[in-house]
Amino acid sequence: MCDRTNNVSFALVLKRYSLLFLIYSSVCIVSFFVLFHKSFITFDDGLSQQYVYFVYVGIWIRRLLENIFVKHLFELPMWDMSIGIGSDSLLTLSGVTNVLADPFYWISALLPIRIAEVAFNIIVLVKLYLSGVAFTVLCHEKSHDISATVTGAMIYTFSATISVGFRQAFFLNVFILFPLLILGCDRLWNGKGHRFYVCVLAISVIYSFYFTYMFGLLVIVYCVIRFLSEKEDRSFKKFRMLLRRFILFTLFGIGIGIGPIIPSLINMSKLDRVSGGMSLSVIDLSLIRDQFLYAFSYCNLWHESIWGFSSIALIAVILLFKNRGSNSRLKIMLIIYTVSLAIPLIGSVMNGFNYPANRYIFGYAFLLAYIVTMMYGSLTEFRGKLFFMTAAISVLYLVITTLFSGKCATLSGVSLLISVFIIGTSNHLINSKKIRSYMIMLSVLISCFIIGVARNEAFMSQFIDFGSANDSVCRFEDELDSFDVTMTRYDLIPYSYTDVAVNSSMLMGVNGCDFYHSNYNNNIDHYYDDLAVVSNAMGFQQTGLRGRNLLELQNGTEYIFRQNTEDRTIRAPYSYELIDESDDYDVYRTSRGASMVYFYDEAVSYDDYMSCDPIEREELTTRYCVIDGAASVRPGSTDDHNELNYDICTSGDLSFDNGSVNVTSDSGYIELDIPDTENKEINVLVSGLNHEGDYYYQFAVVLMDGDKAIAADFFAGIDKGFAYYHGKEDLLFSFGCIREKIDSIRLYFNTPGEYSLGDVSVYTRDIDQLDKLTNDFYEHADLDDVSYEISGNHININAVADRDKYLYIAVPYSEGWTAAIDGEKAEIMRANEAFIVLKVPAGSHEVQLNYKTPYLAAGFSISMITTAGFIVFEIMKKRFR
Repeated sequence: MCDRTNNVSFALVLKRYSLLFLIYSSVCIVSFFVLFHKSFITFDDGLSQQYVYFVYVGIWIRRLLENIFVKHLFELPMWDMSIGIGSDSLLTLSGVTNVLADPFYWISALLPIRIAEVAFNIIVLVKLYLSGVAFTVLCHEKSHDISATVTGAMIYTFSATISVGFRQAFFLNVFILFPLLILGCDRLWNGKGHRFYVCVLAISVIYSFYFTYMFGLLVIVYCVIRFLSEKEDRSFKKFRMLLRRFILFTLFGIGIGIGPIIPSLINMSKLDRVSGGMSLSVIDLSLIRDQFLYAFSYCNLWHESIWGFSSIALIAVILLFKNRGSNSRLKIMLIIYTVSLAIPLIGSVMNGFNYPANRYIFGYAFLLAYIVTMMYGSLTEFRGKLFFMTAAISVLYLVITTLFSGKCATLSGVSLLISVFIIGTSNHLINSKKIRSYMIMLSVLISCFIIGVARNEAFMSQFIDFGSANDSVCRFEDELDSFDVTMTRYDLIPYSYTDVAVNSSMLMGVNGCDFYHSNYNNNIDHYYDDLAVVSNAMGFQQTGLRGRNLLELQNGTEYIFRQNTEDRTIRAPYSYELIDESDDYDVYRTSRGASMVYFYDEAVSYDDYMSCDPIEREELTTRYCVIDGAASVRPGSTDDHNELNYDICTSGDLSFDNGSVNVTSDSGYIELDIPDTENKEINVLVSGLNHEGDYYYQFAVVLMDGDKAIAADFFAGIDKGFAYYHGKEDLLFSFGCIREKIDSIRLYFNTPGEYSLGDVSVYTRDIDQLDKLTNDFYEHADLDDVSYEISGNHININAVADRDKYLYIAVPYSEGWTAAIDGEKAEIMRANEAFIVLKVPAGSHEVQLNYKTPYLAAGFSISMITTAGFIVFEIMKKRFR
């Protein structure tokens, strides 16, 4: 056991920890990023979410201050048209984690964007530092020896697990809050006060209901084990007292913090993603294998569950179980926690009964670090027979990790061998307690450095180059400055939709279509799926309408940016004409105007809409507004498109039989021989596509003239068994109007393996059909009879209808919208799957739409009432004490 003392001031502990953090962070983290000139921002989530939201929080705060001090309008900025095709700022920023509740993100309100990346990197380091501070606060409260405390803090702060903060910077707050919550639990348990527990719990709830849910389950397990392992008093009376105490103050903490995130909770409960089906195995053997091979280096167990710890933790665990008569509570918790990580059902429960995810691994890192702190004084016992047996096992472990896995696993074996050697030999050869403590810290430093090396090996290529964040996100800012897209939209057509910088419109303050967040609008999700828009298979990532002519017009897209550095990029929509050229992108503009507000003359029912295939749905919405409960007035078949017959042949790298495709290389394809086609819009509908047995795959559709590729489009798919699969069964690849001759279409399966493939249909539209559809849209839209202004939470429209009509607003439908026509409240209906429509009578009208985040007022009321109740409780308790 470690020596304990109450005589060491926390200032001294903090000083020692701060010095060591400076050394460790320089050696184990900063050195690698400086060497490779990298930023603490990954290409995917790090750039598109973490960094973007950091900057956007500053934008949101400045808008709030402008509302108050400039416009004298005392309201929160809620609706923002620059988030996807329009979304609620508060819902977007308070999904799994609530970035608006992070005080470090408030700093961005004071910073110009040119230094935001530097500030973001500094904040990541500061949060790492504070994680260790939280650990030292808990250990100091428990009167642990200063050396034991800072050693545990280093192991906690520089574990591979906390590396998740470089990918998901939001998650770093979890490592700060969890030790503080455990400290609050201990204080509450021991009757030392409840305020700390209530405050930390309230902050945790405001910050993230998702992680607070995990906190709660871990605390329950901790309390149960603690009560059952109590030797002094396990009476029913004490159990009842503790239960009453924890329930009361937990309710206070949750009630105080839950108000701001109630809207997000309710929205997420309605998402299709939450109710997705899954199958669970009893135990995950591959995960156990990875835990064994990479225990002391770095491994991503999936779903942001990073595995890898200082190898000195194993020595501490061995000593923990060597002393049979003590620390039974720690032993039980370690066994239960270790076993739980390999059981998918527990991972599912901890993830809200959704797909299995071991994100609660932050608690395991804390537990191991605390075991080291507890056993620090016993490290001198690691000698003799115990040392030699462990050394032999370490050599065997190194051989296994070297023979049966890659470099990161070998580093795990090296780390263990070094720690065992340093601790064991220093115990045998060094008598000075001070020098032995230095050797322990050296061992920890080396093990953490090895974790850094492994992280670099496995992870460094995923980070952006330092100084490139703003250019990567806002790559079209200069071009967009020349065009006004405040009341219309722009869309982007790169060679592949995966090249879209999602969430970039948020920072540029323009109305785009790029979106990436798990707390999405379910209606928009259905809109993309039902129209088979080629976009991300995850569903909560949308990258635009992919140049679909009719969809772009219906959504008020005025400008299209088409990549010109690749000849095979799909063509700009038919109704758009070239107005500008740059080195990378050509700019197109609607030839007849675009608007997000226009008229429909007639409506049809959703039954009519759903009875169509995707290409017919876009044609239907060109002429009719789709409204639930509308009469079925849709005419029969139309001549808006033609379907081509084709013959099928396959390459030598692929076999195709009755919907089953076996691909043996990354160049296998099915070729559809079609009649020669030119000067027509070409669309290819692919149904029932899935890759069996691999998470990610790439599928491409290429238009050919002989052996020459004329145009290509891609889909990055996800296997149906993967947790993020979103049910993207149909894909409509629309290539625009192709002037060149096309005589075949190739379907490339760029990832080897087994595929399933349903129907493939090839559609064309000639110039007359395209003109007819375009004219039909503009004929009912009456753009000259509508003017509007979108300003934050408000949309003001002036509309003149020559008869009773439907006024359509291409803004996502939400129950937060209210409408008035000429000052009289009007009913808002959901139209075309995801948007807003109002019935307006003939004549000239002023229409106002106002938005308020649903349930926000009710949520704040709960928090205020609970806070008031807690204050009254405190006053009454003090008075009657």
